[in-house]
Amino acid sequence: MALFKNKRMSLRGCVATVAISSLFLLASCGGDSGSNGSSDNESSEEIENDDSSSSCEDCEDDATSSSSAKTKSSSSVKKGSSSDSEGNDEESSSSKDPEESSSSEVCEQDSCSIDQPDEFIVISGVAQKGPFASGASVKLYEFDSTTYTRTDKSFTGMIVTNDGQFTISDVTLAGGYALFEVDGHFRNEITGLRSKAAVTLNALVDISHRKTVNINLLTHLEYERTLYLMSLGKDFVSAKEQAETEVLKAFEIKSKFASPEDLDIFGKGNGNAALLAMSVLLLRELKDSELNDFLDNLSTDIVSDGVWDDEYTKAEIADWARTKDLARKLAEIRSNIEKWDLGTVPEFEKFVRNFWYMNYGLGECDSKNNAEVKASSNELTEPYGTQIRYICKDGAWIEATDMEKDFYLSGKDTGEDGEFWTGLVTEKKYKYDEKLGEWLEADSIDVILDNACVETRIGLVDGDENGGKYYCTANGWLSMVDKWSYEVPKEVRMNPEIEYGTMIDSRDEHTYKTVKIGNQVWMAENLNYADSSTTPSLLKNNWCYTYGEKSENCTVAGRYYTWAAAIDSVKLYEDYTIKCGDGETCTLPDTVYGICPPGWHLPTDAEWNTLITEVGGEKTAGIILKTQTGWDERKGGTDEVGFSAIPAGFREINGYFGNEGLLGYFWSATEVDRDNASNMYVGYYNGAYLRGSSKYFGYSVRCLQNGQ
Repeated sequence: MALFKNKRMSLRGCVATVAISSLFLLASCGGDSGSNGSSDNESSEEIENDDSSSSCEDCEDDATSSSSAKTKSSSSVKKGSSSDSEGNDEESSSSKDPEESSSSEVCEQDSCSIDQPDEFIVISGVAQKGPFASGASVKLYEFDSTTYTRTDKSFTGMIVTNDGQFTISDVTLAGGYALFEVDGHFRNEITGLRSKAAVTLNALVDISHRKTVNINLLTHLEYERTLYLMSLGKDFVSAKEQAETEVLKAFEIKSKFASPEDLDIFGKGNGNAALLAMSVLLLRELKDSELNDFLDNLSTDIVSDGVWDDEYTKAEIADWARTKDLARKLAEIRSNIEKWDLGTVPEFEKFVRNFWYMNYGLGECDSKNNAEVKASSNELTEPYGTQIRYICKDGAWIEATDMEKDFYLSGKDTGEDGEFWTGLVTEKKYKYDEKLGEWLEADSIDVILDNACVETRIGLVDGDENGGKYYCTANGWLSMVDKWSYEVPKEVRMNPEIEYGTMIDSRDEHTYKTVKIGNQVWMAENLNYADSSTTPSLLKNNWCYTYGEKSENCTVAGRYYTWAAAIDSVKLYEDYTIKCGDGETCTLPDTVYGICPPGWHLPTDAEWNTLITEVGGEKTAGIILKTQTGWDERKGGTDEVGFSAIPAGFREINGYFGNEGLLGYFWSATEVDRDNASNMYVGYYNGAYLRGSSKYFGYSVRCLQNGQ
């Protein structure tokens, strides 16, 4: 069966072999003296019309932007040995044996024409998996249209740079069809490095009208399918076009592009982008040494029916593409390719995305289905049968949030304030916040308490049957017993069963809770006074908890003061000329008013001991003096006398804060030595104790009413 319908490749009539200067010419005989010439013209037009009649998307862009247009070799043609023969025509004719000549020239219908000798041509192009690297070999084999195999006639070129460009010179073929084969290492798009193993790619091409040929994955994968279709009787052009369409369809690409041998992964246009996407998808995480076998299996799979039947492998590749896409790792692949600096990197990402979209059964994502939520319908993909869903947003499928998939097609646009609702997919609990006008994900405490913390309930306190106590904040329920937090107001931590008094500091109009314990009246919260203009001792000697002033923290826990600030060392010097404080030792007055409000003073060790004794002694005083909440690991106390000691921690000399949630420290007006002063502290244990600490530490201050 003749595979090629190009009439120049077939013989009509009889054949005569003529020897001219050792060159054999092939003579084709027709019906009249002009029949052969007209046949050539007719056949040439027939091929050209076949090429031009096929409509395709981006053909012009794909073809004109390919790097074959950039190759340094020229598409030159030279006559070779035929020019020598022409110069000796007369001599050759006169020297021929008449008998031999007459026996070899047999013509029908009195007409003979003789083809010109084969021309020497130069073929150039680009070989790409990624670009083939220096040292790769390129072979061009003459292709036998009868046996569908390559002949023994071949020509060889070599890639000498790392851009995949090649040139094959002095090519002469009896016909116009050639089989190209490139073998060697390539530049890996996934890693950006040279491959560790070689790969072989083919291209079956009609070179009668071209001098440039690109060899790539598409030319390789269509090659054997084209041969199969030709064996069924299809002509070369039709077989090749069908094979190309089928290979592209296997990768979920339905557009028609320029001829595969014109495509270039460094060219503009969708065809070049699709080629690069195929290259990325097929390589994925394969070892370089596995690629040849994989390509062989794929070619074998599609050869007989044009369909890629290996659904397991397609699903595996789709999973890989989805992972890379959603993790934004395709940008890394693009960066690897761009670093080669070989030209424009086309928009391959959209074809990689489309591959996993289609294999997951998601379909296209555009304005028509924006906000649509779908699950993978392909049971071979990783997310199939799970709660993972994908949502179409701004032209791309991305993983849907729990709320997006739970509320999709639910009809639950609104609800009652604090209402609970169970999600359709995850079965999570959601709560409706009427003030915000939206559904929010309910947390575990919402569910435990069966009470949704929403805007209208901020400030609410609720508890569970296991002793848990929670405070509703703008960020949801906050445990009051497990850990310290500045989000809980100090008033919420005080004992609700105690009748507190109040005191207004006339210096800044700040109001404090007070409590009477035994014969003493104490402030029931930490001092928060910071006017360094009126009280110069405070300058650079007081702080709120945070690395940067944050006044709301002082509202909750008061301020930290050095001992010099607490005793108001400047005032002591002005009133009594007592030089006392940092690095100084002194004899203090019996009552040190310090920085306490008028009518109040800084307690001495003796007065602290009076308090400790009143509540049962130092070994158990901590339990009674501590707040019920705010201490880490539920180490709070009973706060039965209303002192409400909180674990504010302290400020270190180097400016760091520590022990918040664990310990509370309160200055005493008793000096230990020139560098240390006394303080009372309570911790996560049961006791309350007096001890000496550096005067430079920042501790809390509790004031005691005068005359007690």
